[in-house]
Amino acid sequence: MDAVWITPQSVAEAEANNYVVVNPESVMATHLSQVLHKYASQLIGQDDVQGLLDNLGQTAPHLVESVVPKLVPLHSLTAVLRVLLEEGVPISDLRSILEDLPPLAARNLSAIDTAEALRPRLAPLLIQQIAPLNQPLPVMTLDTELEHMLITMVRQSGEEGLILDNSLAEQLLKKDF
Repeated sequence: MDAVWITPQSVAEAEANNYVVVNPESVMATHLSQVLHKYASQLIGQDDVQGLLDNLGQTAPHLVESVVPKLVPLHSLTAVLRVLLEEGVPISDLRSILEDLPPLAARNLSAIDTAEALRPRLAPLLIQQIAPLNQPLPVMTLDTELEHMLITMVRQSGEEGLILDNSLAEQLLKKDF
């Protein structure tokens, strides 16, 4: 949304002309929230994760004690949470994350692969970001082969994002795949 700063004397005139007037505190709070969300994966550290575990430990002490550090070291959990945050996946359901980690820990997966394996468990949180509760969720399904091809391409392209060759992009746009 485009915005401009106005003087306090101009507020009444702006409102009379049907402009939305927001106080500076709200603008700063919104901006700070967006910055924190955008860089959360870079800001979270082991001390922060330990604080989250301590908080969860008040309601689920046996779960926390049985997973961290017995099965998953704190630094590994921190790396997985960073990957999830980088992808925009909320980590607010830490209980579910910890409940699903034990079988994954035995497989010695990378942080990226562990995060990918956790993602289906966090689907309800992801869906709530896209569509409000009790509202239809428009979806498009992909052919299994195409899905695996796209996943492989995303992994190979790394930081650059998904890079499609022209013929595949044309097929996708025409829905001929």
